[in-house]
Amino acid sequence: MVTVLFALGAAFAFGAAVALQQRAAAQMPRAHALRSTLLSRLMRRPIWLAGLAASGTGIVLQMIALRRGALVVVQPVMTATLVFALALIALTRRARLHLSECAALAGVLAGLATFLVLAAPDTASAANADAAAWWILGATVTAVTSIAAIISLRVAGANQAAWLGLAAGLSNGFVAVLTKAVGGDLHHGTGLLLDWPLWALAAAGIPALLLVQTAYQAGHLRVSLPIIAVVEPVLACTIGIALFHEHIRVNGAHAVGIIAAAPLCGLGLVQLARNPRISVDRHDPHRAVTGPHALVGTIAEPSDGSLSVQSAAD
Repeated sequence: MVTVLFALGAAFAFGAAVALQQRAAAQMPRAHALRSTLLSRLMRRPIWLAGLAASGTGIVLQMIALRRGALVVVQPVMTATLVFALALIALTRRARLHLSECAALAGVLAGLATFLVLAAPDTASAANADAAAWWILGATVTAVTSIAAIISLRVAGANQAAWLGLAAGLSNGFVAVLTKAVGGDLHHGTGLLLDWPLWALAAAGIPALLLVQTAYQAGHLRVSLPIIAVVEPVLACTIGIALFHEHIRVNGAHAVGIIAAAPLCGLGLVQLARNPRISVDRHDPHRAVTGPHALVGTIAEPSDGSLSVQSAAD
């Protein structure tokens, strides 16, 4: 139960990061895609830095959850990130949730709860694997992620968003696995600095951050966000089962419930990620959004980095 609570806290923090960071990243020129200049320019935006702080908090809470908790427990709970993102966006804009949004929220939560109850995943595991397995895993994920990122630079529009979503989802899933490895080293104290997981996490974390921000920047978030939301937990759980020998119960009548819960949760995630409150493009910071999902206000960020709020009615 403690593991789940920490995972929910991490999901809440990451949800806040999604709500804050994609606004700023969507306003960046496309010429900075997958370049270090994208991050350097975003660091001048207070709203993005606030999202970065929220993300840092999420990483700490996720690491605590993964220190003893299994990937097959923590990562499914982390899918609640989009639930919290939508709730926070609606709350800050003082806007009611629509029936379709409530249905998507219910689908994710019901599917997640059903999975945790019926699958009865291991509540504890250690990131123990031999060196060869780690090298193969790292090389495979790096290669596939790099190929997806390179392809994204050669296409445009929704196709680019899809490839960026795949690259970001794979990268985030691998970062979650490394976060678990670092969490297992926390008891070593200063010895943590001498072990490889911390440095591997640092090396993988920066490209993952760049990929996610580039996905936000590229627009078409209704394409990229669902892919990220699904690929990340699937990869992390698969690695947990294959590499760390974590277990879930899929026998008998439980299998039927799990088979029903997985698509229910997945469809809910897709609907949340495609929700205009989360995935609307904001390349023009002064553009009002019309229709039933109209924003109460749009945050405009002048070149001096200050923040102002432009009413949708202006």
